[in-house]
Amino acid sequence: MRSSNSLPPRKFAPAARRKQAEQQIKRLDETAANIRKPYVVDKKLKIYQDLFDELIARDTTFGPLLSKIKDGYETLLQDASSSNSSDFSTRNLQEGPSSNNPSTRRNVEVVEAETSLIESSCSELRQRIKDSRERRQRIEEEITLLKCTK
Repeated sequence: MRSSNSLPPRKFAPAARRKQAEQQIKRLDETAANIRKPYVVDKKLKIYQDLFDELIARDTTFGPLLSKIKDGYETLLQDASSSNSSDFSTRNLQEGPSSNNPSTRRNVEVVEAETSLIESSCSELRQRIKDSRERRQRIEEEITLLKCTK
């Protein structure tokens, strides 16, 4: 018997969360396998670390497992970065098995196109902000002049 204060059991939530977590990890692995530029590696790894931290914090069921996976990846990357070859991690990521997958390449192209679009939108927004600030300053100067002439 359930008490009147207890919540009803959640059905199918753990399986759905597990599937979602597996899909996100698969996407991370596919993206990591397609990193082409060495200077992008650190940026993308930071994004992956933040994403893993967020997943771990949100998912109470699989958080401990995801934490172990994250620790394993970070250990591997630290070992690779401390090796004598400076581009070891980049080379290994490029040679991953999913790098030849056409759908993965399309996904990377889509992400790069979206990134380019976002960057151009940001540039446009920065320009609009700059124009708005200049317009505001001109209006404030006109208001000051009008107050002085009264």
